Amino acid sequence: MTGQTVNPGILDGLEVVYVERIKKRRILTIDLYVGSRLNAYDTSIGQAILTSPEKGERKKIIRELTKDREALQGIGPDGGRLTAVLEEVRKNG
Repeated sequence: MTGQTVNPGILDGLEVVYVERIKKRRILTIDLYVGSRLNAYDTSIGQAILTSPEKGERKKIIRELTKDREALQGIGPDGGRLTAVLEEVRKNG
């Protein structure tokens, strides 16, 4: 038991959809609720989920993300930043 808030989610397209919220009383909190959607590349749970697909599928997802101008700021023009992050996440488990 960590004593921390837990927000499990699933990948839906290029977003994480939060399916549960197990909240602990803390001073710092984020306004998430069941059904909240956030860009997968921009969240720790999304990055963890994105390490799961086979490399070819990850490349397909990254290609899709590069079509989104807003995503390019975080993932790099060819998705290189996100690829590096995902490799680090995968390496660290």
